[in-house]
Amino acid sequence: SQANYVMCRVENGWTSKELAERLLTVYNIFIKDLSSKLDGRQYVRIAVRTIEDNRILLDALQEVEQEQI
Repeated sequence: SQANYVMCRVENGWTSKELAERLLTVYNIFIKDLSSKLDGRQYVRIAVRTIEDNRILLDALQEVEQEQI
């Protein structure tokens, strides 16, 4: 594959599924939940995009990190 992706471990009380769903429903950002492919381990796959898109993602992740689940 020629795509640029980053695989990240999900921590701080979130599951990878919860994080993926939250980013999609609240911020309209799609990331791939990898837990079903990695025996339940909590990882997501995030595409590397433009500087602006990456900044939007980082801002959303910082907001999500502050939330209580």
